[in-house]
Amino acid sequence: MPGFRFRLADFYHLPDPPELILDPVYQDFASPFVRAERLRAETERKRAEAEHTRAEGTRIQAEAERKRAESEYHRAEMAEAKLLREQQRADYYAALLQANRIQPPEG
Repeated sequence: MPGFRFRLADFYHLPDPPELILDPVYQDFASPFVRAERLRAETERKRAEAEHTRAEGTRIQAEAERKRAESEYHRAEMAEAKLLREQQRADYYAALLQANRIQPPEG
């Protein structure tokens, strides 16, 4: 076979197919099926990494939205408490005016 090369040490320890692909001595002779499988696996790994990155982005976005909603809920609770305090104050002063027979001006 033209261009065929090998190492004597490899007769005693035959490299595994994945090692053959990466080995400069054998990579030109490695099975195209092994190369194709390696390429498919690498493509799948990259796809999985991209999906993981997308999912992590979605999780971070959802967490930010949850915190925003929690903050809005807290603000609404504070506004409701303030409104209740102001209503109680208005009722108190109305009761004082009524007890002293003072009519508040219309308006």
